[in-house]
Amino acid sequence: MSLADILKQRERIIDAVRRFFKGQGFTEVETPLLVPSPGLEPHLDAFRIDSAAPRPAWYLPTSPEYAMKKLLAAGSGSIFQICKAFRDEPPSEHHLPEFTMLEWYRVGADYTGLMGDCERVCGSVAEAVCGATVIEWQGSSLDLGPPYERISVQEAFRRHAGLELTFGESPDELRSLARGAGCSDVAPDDDWDDVFFKAFLRHVEPQLGRGKPTLLYDYPARMAALSRIRRDEPLVCERFELYAGGLELANAFTELTDPAEQRRRLEADNAARRKLGKAELPIDEGFLAALERGLPDCAGAALGLDRLIMLLTDTADIRRVVAPGAGG
Repeated sequence: MSLADILKQRERIIDAVRRFFKGQGFTEVETPLLVPSPGLEPHLDAFRIDSAAPRPAWYLPTSPEYAMKKLLAAGSGSIFQICKAFRDEPPSEHHLPEFTMLEWYRVGADYTGLMGDCERVCGSVAEAVCGATVIEWQGSSLDLGPPYERISVQEAFRRHAGLELTFGESPDELRSLARGAGCSDVAPDDDWDDVFFKAFLRHVEPQLGRGKPTLLYDYPARMAALSRIRRDEPLVCERFELYAGGLELANAFTELTDPAEQRRRLEADNAARRKLGKAELPIDEGFLAALERGLPDCAGAALGLDRLIMLLTDTADIRRVVAPGAGG
């Protein structure tokens, strides 16, 4: 497919996404691309905009999450946005430092409701653009129509890695389990998260989203980020990720609404950044003030729109579905 053909398909896909969300009663919004805090997630690096002026630095957002939650707290109702996001990581076949994100928040829903959104938006866009939900992706058939496979993280490790995880293991216990499952690259000083992801990348992720997309849910509470902890299971958070055709497409949460807990987590993120030798980032006090005013019960998802376009155009390299030079 030529670049001109891909760009035409890209336009049709974005139009179909907008029709879906507007048909669901969502309001489309725009939020700033210069922000006082880009997000503090320890394993994401942001672009800082330096200025000679004597004022705090600005950043390019790794996600519009903080800004959209300010709108939710102000009474916006359910909202969506198609925007640029920025992460200072090397370009690859599946990632660009500048990329297009679809982010949406459904008021009154939890993460299970967002699973249905993912199924419907991907299926309806495929139908609108390709004429069917079953598409060809890199020599194999992929059915984007609902329902998708839904599997918990614990069950995925049990099924694909032979590992029984409680999420309460010590780092030593998890290192021993992972080595027993064949993860020879686990190092003696790897922390819990390092070991988890080594086992995940080796055994679990390659099995996800083949033939049908997979909704992988109930992550360890230690990876909650901005999500709510399950009330009936304190070691688990209400978070899922969507995988399709070997690509991670989306990350979603039942949103945390407690401002004190959110501040604690942001401070813990900065502590983790220090431990990794990274610079601390400013906490967005406006975001925390919005939580103080009251964030409605809601769930939110971020979907890599360029990756969905890759799937729907059967294009293996993300650099071929964007304008030349965009982030690469």
